[in-house]
Amino acid sequence: KVVQLILFFLFSNLLALFFSEVKYTALFGDNLRRNGMLSYLSLSILFLIVYRTFNLSVLKFFYRSLFIVALLEGTYGFAQHLGKDFIKWQNQYSPIIGTVGNPNFSAALMSIFAVLLITGIFIDTFNKVFKIAMLFLGCFLVVVIYFSDAKQGLLSFIIGIGTFSVLYCRKLGKQFFYPALMGFIGVLVLGILGIFQRGPLVETLYKPSVSLRGFYWRAGLKMFTNNILTGIGLDNYVDYFRFYREPEFGFRQGFQLTSSNAHNVFIQQFATGGLFLGLSYLFIVVFIFYKVLKSIKSASEKFIFSRDSTVKSSLSHEILSKLEETIFANSAISTSLPM
Repeated sequence: KVVQLILFFLFSNLLALFFSEVKYTALFGDNLRRNGMLSYLSLSILFLIVYRTFNLSVLKFFYRSLFIVALLEGTYGFAQHLGKDFIKWQNQYSPIIGTVGNPNFSAALMSIFAVLLITGIFIDTFNKVFKIAMLFLGCFLVVVIYFSDAKQGLLSFIIGIGTFSVLYCRKLGKQFFYPALMGFIGVLVLGILGIFQRGPLVETLYKPSVSLRGFYWRAGLKMFTNNILTGIGLDNYVDYFRFYREPEFGFRQGFQLTSSNAHNVFIQQFATGGLFLGLSYLFIVVFIFYKVLKSIKSASEKFIFSRDSTVKSSLSHEILSKLEETIFANSAISTSLPM
């Protein structure tokens, strides 16, 4: 099913490429983001390779590599915060852009690293020294995320740690699981309300850029509804934004401000690639969530009914065999949230 979904996604990209007026942009992507067909082809191949090859035998190698990359990314971001960047970037936002060129992207990436590192201390196969190192590095990344002033990164981290905490409480019994679940849902709801200027967390979570995202989303939806089957062309959002944006946008933000992306992965796919590309991407994300939830459910049940080390190893294997899917899903969530 995974291969079929990826093939459907790639076929939809080919179809969108065929109907795109600007073939160069559709193939290589816009100058800013480079989200053309070649990028998605490369990511699809990488996804299939990881899906087919990742198992418990490469777990230590994966985490050691993750540790090195996270250490470099976090250290570089902290150096940027201190004004010690060896490259003088022309950047109008927070100086913490890491190696990805944008504070929101950098914070989201470090949040994924932090969640994997901090939850990794519960894996039995790692020694105490490595677990302590992972814990300290994970906390260090959270500090760098805070300095970046990118709310998206903190939200992604809270969602990741909150999800793990709820699942961990599940094995402790219902008296711990249900309060943890209700508390997590409550915090999540308050966080979402705060992002959209509602509730007690408005001052903490709301950013003026959230209102901008609303304009970007609505313009993207108009692009899709006016070009349902073929979309406007792969990664051609910037060429059509001024045509589809609401008149109010120009009066509030200025007529020169534009955008090269809908800032929502689902809307972006539907707007630029049409119905088939949007559905193919949506099917992949839904399938991933289904497989992850199914795997976590079965693994958690096995952990509850047995306590021996063999079952613990089985639990780690089943959850970590879906690790690449979780990363993919987390990335989808992060890029779909307002930035």
